[in-house]
Amino acid sequence: MIKPDVKKANLIFDKWKAELKEMDRTRANVDGNFDILFSNLKNSKVSFDTALEILPKAITAHYPTDFVVDFVYKKTKGFGKSKQEYADEWKENISGSAKRMFYSLYDIDGAAKNDGEDKKYGSMSAAEYRKQRQHIDSVPELDWTKIKFEPMTIDDLKEMESLSANLEDDNE
Repeated sequence: MIKPDVKKANLIFDKWKAELKEMDRTRANVDGNFDILFSNLKNSKVSFDTALEILPKAITAHYPTDFVVDFVYKKTKGFGKSKQEYADEWKENISGSAKRMFYSLYDIDGAAKNDGEDKKYGSMSAAEYRKQRQHIDSVPELDWTKIKFEPMTIDDLKEMESLSANLEDDNE
């Protein structure tokens, strides 16, 4: 008998695989595609071991077909590689993306990473929001009270006018 955890994981994977046909599978979107799958598994409380069993199936499902490899290889002229090297590198990149996304959500110890907060800030998770906040807080804050604003003098205006005239001369 199949454990409920495995059954749920397989259903989530089957749904993702069906939706994958409609997803953008370009290099820029590979991480996002795997993030959808592994986030769904994590949010459904699928165990590390069960999700790990899904990982190789997900990688294989994301591989390009031979037709796509041929087409892109011909279009790009393979960047100086043989077609087999090109295809292998493509598959290796997909595998790396899948593993990176998997381990960004699941700890190696076997537990799903969970910051205990399900809140969303816009389209960010709480963890992403905290990272962004930390980055923003690392930038020194500008003290507007220490900045002196003085009106422009006639000399300043003349200098701006001459600079503007020089720019117009350069553009001609």
